[in-house]
Amino acid sequence: MGESVNRRRPVVRKVTFTHDEWRQADAFYQRVRRARGGALPFTSHARDLLINAHAVTVTVALDPAMVRADMARIGGNINQIAHRANIAGHASSAELALVLEAQGELRALLARMCRERDEALEAAGWRSSR
Repeated sequence: MGESVNRRRPVVRKVTFTHDEWRQADAFYQRVRRARGGALPFTSHARDLLINAHAVTVTVALDPAMVRADMARIGGNINQIAHRANIAGHASSAELALVLEAQGELRALLARMCRERDEALEAAGWRSSR
């Protein structure tokens, strides 16, 4: 598949997909097609993506090494409480409060990561995945 002389666009290229890749590509194409009123040939969609798409690098200020260390610390605390509860057959209200506090820390950490990602995407001109 190379060139065809009698076409407005003479260069022809073949793209192959696995079944799973095609399901994903087609699902995306169908969403875009519906959003554009249903009249979008696949070749136009693919050409537009290949020509006009651009990569965006998002740098998040939160250091992944710090996140891993915090998550490991919090997870270790929760595991210690769970271990004591399994041995004793119950957990005290103070231990449950510590678990809930640790969960709150994890939620706050993940919310911060998501917020920073969304801010970086917005600054780059992209909408977040929310």
